[in-house]
Amino acid sequence: PLRSPQGTGNAFFRAGYSILSPRFVESLIDDAPYFCMSALTMTVLLHFIDVFGTFVFALSGATVGVRHRFDLFGVFVLAFVTAVGGG
Repeated sequence: PLRSPQGTGNAFFRAGYSILSPRFVESLIDDAPYFCMSALTMTVLLHFIDVFGTFVFALSGATVGVRHRFDLFGVFVLAFVTAVGGG
C-alpha cells in the first residue's frame, strides 16, 4: 500500500529543505519500501504491455491489408510481420 511513515518524506518539503539536500535523498531511500512495486507485479505488468503492443501492431498490419484488399492469407501474413517486426 502507498503510505508514508510519519516524519519522513514530505516533511522535508514542509520544513523548507531542498531536493538536493542529503537529508531529502536519505528520506527517499527510507521510504522506498513503501512506494516500490514487487518484482512479480512489475514482471506481470511489463508482460501485459508487451503482449498488448504486439496485438496493436498486428491490428494495424491487418488494417492495412484490408485497405489494400488483400485476401485472408495476405492479411494474416501482414499482421504477423508487423506484430513481430514491431510496426
